[in-house]
Parts: sequence; structure tokens; C-alpha cells
Amino acid sequence: MADSSSPPLSSYIMDEETLKRKQKEKLKKLMATGGNPRPARSLLFLTLRNPFRKACISIVEWKYPAVVKGH
Repeated sequence: MADSSSPPLSSYIMDEETLKRKQKEKLKKLMATGGNPRPARSLLFLTLRNPFRKACISIVEWKYPAVVKGH
């Protein structure tokens, strides 16, 4: 049911090398900016120094222990 005017499906799928290269470029850009993915302000008034925003970030980034001791 594909139209002859639409490009083939293979043109939408990236090969593995291209995908890896784009991921490396994104990582380099992130590292060049200091590695902080968060904007300085959220909702126009919650800065990174806001205690409520700090608490929310710490909850979201909390790492659950992989091994629970004592069980």
C-alpha cells in the first residue's frame, strides 16, 4: 500500500555507524557545555538553587540499590 512517491523505508533507518557517530557528536557537545543537561530555570522561577527543585532532582536521580543486604 506504499505510494511510489514516498521514499523507501531503508532511507528512514540509520545504519549502525551513522548512529554511533551521531551519539558521539552529541556526547562531545554535552561535555563541551559542562555536562549539565538542565536549564538554569524551569517554569520561569525555579532556578537550580531552589530547594524544591533540588529535592525533585535528587528524588528523580536517586539510584535504587541493586542488591538489598540482609535478604
